Amino acid sequence: MSLFAYWFMLSVLAFVTLFGVGMTVNMLMRRWWVSLLLYALFSVYLWIHAGPHMIAAEWVLYGVSCTGVMLSAWASRVLRARGYALFL
Repeated sequence: MSLFAYWFMLSVLAFVTLFGVGMTVNMLMRRWWVSLLLYALFSVYLWIHAGPHMIAAEWVLYGVSCTGVMLSAWASRVLRARGYALFL
């Protein structure tokens, strides 16, 4: 298995996992911005401790996971605006 396929599958896994966790956190806390706040706190920790030592593929993985969190916040906001009971 090539190294590119490994990072691609890891990126898909990170996106799906963080989207699902973000939706769950937003649903439980009933706020669309909670997952963004938690990810921002994690990002600060990551940049301080591992940022200078990360390779390009890890930065891509970070960007993909950030996209998953942002989409979960957007989806929670849209579902709340449309009146879905789990988000009210």
